[in-house]
Amino acid sequence: MKKAAVILAFLAMVPVLVSAQVHIVYTGDSVVLVTAGVTHGSVQWQSSGDQINWADEPGWTFDSVSFPPPDSLTWYRAKILSGTCQPVYSPAQAVRKFVCGDTITDYRDGRQYPTVLIGSQCWMGKNMNVGVMVPGAQTMTNDSVIEKYCFDNDTNNCNIHGALYQWDELMDYSNAPASQGICPKGWHVPTDQSLLSLEIFLGMDPGVANLMNTWRGTDEGTKLKQGGTSGFNANLTGVRYDGGYFYNNGTFEYLYTSNTYSFNTLLALRRCLSDPDPKVGRYNNTTKTNGGSLRCLKNAP
Repeated sequence: MKKAAVILAFLAMVPVLVSAQVHIVYTGDSVVLVTAGVTHGSVQWQSSGDQINWADEPGWTFDSVSFPPPDSLTWYRAKILSGTCQPVYSPAQAVRKFVCGDTITDYRDGRQYPTVLIGSQCWMGKNMNVGVMVPGAQTMTNDSVIEKYCFDNDTNNCNIHGALYQWDELMDYSNAPASQGICPKGWHVPTDQSLLSLEIFLGMDPGVANLMNTWRGTDEGTKLKQGGTSGFNANLTGVRYDGGYFYNNGTFEYLYTSNTYSFNTLLALRRCLSDPDPKVGRYNNTTKTNGGSLRCLKNAP
C-alpha cells in the first residue's frame, strides 16, 4: 500500500534564522506540529493571535503535538531551550480550520490545489498531479511509489492539465467506492453517485442523469469545463490507452469514479467531457488499465 496522503498547510511564515523548522500538517480533523532539526534542548510550543503576543501552550512540551485546528487564524512556534542559552524560536506558522475555497498544499510534493464549493460538495479545483512519471507504455504497479502518466510523456502536460492514472493506481489498489485512493487525507475518489449529485445540482434532470453510455443533460458539461460557471474547471487532460497511446489533450477528458461496472469488474465508471460538447458523458465501459483523470472530493464533515 502507498502511504496515506495528508494536506500540508503553510498559510504564513515569519522568516527567522533558527536551527529548527516547524511542519504543520492538516489531517482533516487535527493539526500536527512537528519540530525537525532539534538535537539538543527542550521544546515548548507557543501560540499567538497577532504574532506579537505569545503564550506557552500548557503541556505542549513534546517534539510533536496534535490538536483540532482553531476556527480563527492562530500562529504557532516552537521555543527551543538548551541550558543557559537564549531560546531559539522556529518560524511561526499560521493555522486555522479548513474552509472550502482555501488553497491546499499536498505535503508529498508541495503542489497546491484550489478548492471550490459546489452545492454541498467541496471539490478540488484541479486534477490531481501527484507521483512519479512513468512512460505511457509502462503498466503501473502496486508498490510504494505513486506513478502517473503525463500526456505524450511530457511533464509540462501534467503541470498544465493534471496527470493520468490507471484506475487501480488512483484507487491505491482498493475496490471500495469512495476510497481515499491517492487523494490527500480527508479527501477521496468520487463515486458515481457524487457526480450524479453534482450534475443534478448544476441543472441536469434526474431522469436524464441516470442514463448510461450516452451524453446527457443540456449545458452541465460547459459549466464543469475550464471557465465554466461552476468553478470546477475541468482540465481536459486527454486519455492514455493501453500500449501507451495518448489522445485528445486539451479537448477531451476521462474522469474516473471509484465505482466499477457491476457486471464486469474489469471496467470502471467514468465521466466524459469534450471541448465542443455542452453535455456530460456517463459510461461504464472503461477498461481500468486506461489512463484517466482524478478529481478529489472532500470527505463529508
